[in-house]
Amino acid sequence: MTATGKLRAAAVFTRIARALDAPATILYTTTAENAPDVQVLCVSPPVIVFGPRFAQGEDVSDLELRFRLAQAAEMARPARIMAVGQSSTDYKRLVGSLWRVFGDDQQEEIKDGQYQRDEELRKTLPVRARAELERQLTKVSKLAAAPYKLACLRAADRAGLLICGDVDTALRHSAAVAGGGDNRHLLQMPLKRGYLATRARLGIGASK
Repeated sequence: MTATGKLRAAAVFTRIARALDAPATILYTTTAENAPDVQVLCVSPPVIVFGPRFAQGEDVSDLELRFRLAQAAEMARPARIMAVGQSSTDYKRLVGSLWRVFGDDQQEEIKDGQYQRDEELRKTLPVRARAELERQLTKVSKLAAAPYKLACLRAADRAGLLICGDVDTALRHSAAVAGGGDNRHLLQMPLKRGYLATRARLGIGASK
């Protein structure tokens, strides 16, 4: 599927990704009945999969479409996709490996299967990335995996609100709430200085 095809969600996503300066992504659809409407996958380049509801465009308002596609565009960024583009189990395993390999937890007892994953991570990452991880992780006492994931989900919600401009839509489809957080930041965001100006710079709102 290409973003220039007839699919409504693909065409809208292309415009949103350009406005948010999101990374290049590959778009797919799935016919699985239990598939999420929009799913971001942690691969390179990032993959976004539209479920049947978004692929068919049935019962999807313009506001919901813009909000949720902006969420996906924000989640596809390198700083966020490892936290939100894979299962919670895989994310926790990745964080654990990062900490054991590059952090201060090298005295932790290695359980079955962990050593192989740790070595794969060590060998896969470029030398420059490994050096930077070692430098950064020596500054912290632990990696806060869950709070960071919630921060990524809140950022995705804010991107969605910037694009759709409708607080009610943002509250109903908040990724942070689905992830166990809250959506109070969405009530405060439109009141903050610079909100309208930011929407204007994106070409989707007036500056005053």
